[in-house]
Amino acid sequence: MENDSPYFHDIIEVTQDGILILDAKGIVLYCNPSAGALLDRSVQALTGTCLDLPVPEDDVAELEVMRSSKGLGHVQVRAQKVIWHGQDARLIVVTDITRRKATEEELESARQAQLRMKDEFLSRVSHELRSPLNAVYQYVTILLDGLAGEINDEQREYLGIALRNVKQLQTMIGDLLDVTRSKSGNVKCKIKRTLSEKEEKAGMKARKPRDPESPKGFPGGLTRRP
Repeated sequence: MENDSPYFHDIIEVTQDGILILDAKGIVLYCNPSAGALLDRSVQALTGTCLDLPVPEDDVAELEVMRSSKGLGHVQVRAQKVIWHGQDARLIVVTDITRRKATEEELESARQAQLRMKDEFLSRVSHELRSPLNAVYQYVTILLDGLAGEINDEQREYLGIALRNVKQLQTMIGDLLDVTRSKSGNVKCKIKRTLSEKEEKAGMKARKPRDPESPKGFPGGLTRRP
């Protein structure tokens, strides 16, 4: 960084990235015209002042900058420790990433729109399929129950296959609706306490019917002492 050749100086002056040299206290020792343009300040106004930008110590950061002429912009700031005229300093490279950020936001917006369209399509198709499937399920169960007349074993086998397929489709549609609801934040959870196996057995014992031959007031299996 101590190379003061005119070629080196000319390259720094015309590069599109902003180049700044800060001392240990954050005072700007040098900046090129691009740095002034990116930070919306003149070179003279920047030089000799403390840079009012949250510059990382020795890393890369993306920051927002408000420019009166161009509005809100985004810059990438890279910091590197260097020696400048015999003293410790930091080289700051500022790159304008406003267009890149805008493109990323547009792509993310388009992706979110596609996801919403997919969820809406799945939800609509699922609802449209649920009604006819319910009708098929009801008619198949009517036939299997013999409410429409007697059926033979072969017909019962075929109707059983149809009923299993209908149930599988109903399960798939239910899963699709659950997924679309979860993504849209419309899932409703109902908390319900369930009994453990031990509690269920204890409850069944407590509900054991009284032996009708036992004396009144004594649970089944117990008898009054003579």
